[in-house]
Amino acid sequence: MRLMEEVDKINSDISFIEAFNRYRFNDTRTRDGAAKHLWIPPFPGPSQVPDLGELRGKVLILQNFGPQPAEFGIKWESPLLSIQDQFVIPDLHAGMDQKFDAIVEGLERAANGTGIHDGRLYLGHLSGSVYVLPIEVAAGTRNGKIQGMNDRTGEWLRAGNGRTTGVVIMDFPGKELVREILMRN
Repeated sequence: MRLMEEVDKINSDISFIEAFNRYRFNDTRTRDGAAKHLWIPPFPGPSQVPDLGELRGKVLILQNFGPQPAEFGIKWESPLLSIQDQFVIPDLHAGMDQKFDAIVEGLERAANGTGIHDGRLYLGHLSGSVYVLPIEVAAGTRNGKIQGMNDRTGEWLRAGNGRTTGVVIMDFPGKELVREILMRN
């Protein structure tokens, strides 16, 4: 889970990290807060991505706040992560091809990076939200003149492209695309 402070605090005198720790340790719905559900690295700024056995039953925080080294997970800017997150799409006509090129580049990086063997976690976003509607980026326009990223990516995968995809982050996924991703991971 990527965790970040997206806006400046409003009507609050505590910092983002203080608020985070308040929920982490003192969630009133449980006796011990959310801490028991979080994977915490054995030392700040972990040197490797934890495997599934280490993460079972836990949430891995991709920490996009606070100083280096990351004490609550893996720093978003870490070399342990390979991220494709081109979310700014200037307009649906010109920007969708550029977005799809970025998606393909990220998927090919994941396939050529040999997955967990190179020690990196590959994250690719199919979504976009600046200047465009997320539903149109995902599904295309209602009139069908512009194809969305979900369909384009699904077709690209069904054509035999990509091996390991890494983590694919998307809005409004359909079962066909999900199946194609699961077959490769």
